[in-house]
Amino acid sequence: ITSLNHKLAMLNNAKESLLMDIKHNNVLGEDVEARIKDLCKPNEFDKYKMFIGDLDKVVNLLLSLSGRLARVENVLSGLGEDSTDEEKNLLNEKRKIGR
Repeated sequence: ITSLNHKLAMLNNAKESLLMDIKHNNVLGEDVEARIKDLCKPNEFDKYKMFIGDLDKVVNLLLSLSGRLARVENVLSGLGEDSTDEEKNLLNEKRKIGR
C-alpha cells in the first residue's frame, strides 16, 4: 500500500506540473496572438487563426494515433503462447497501419 501511495503522490505531482505548464503555455499563446493581431492586417490574422486551428487538429490526430499504436504494441507484447495466430495477425496489421 505504501508503494501505491508513493506512486499516487508522484502522479499527482506530475499532474500539477502539467497543469501549470498548460496554464503557462496558454498565457504565452494569448500573448503571441495579441502581438500578431496588433502587427497583422485583419485578413492575415484570420489566416493565422485558421492555421492554428488546423495545426491543433493535426496535433490532436497525431496524439490519438500515437496512443492507439501504443495500445496495440502493449497488447502485442503481452500476448501469451495461448493467443491465436488470428489475434496476432490482426494486431500486427493494426500496427502496420499505425506506422
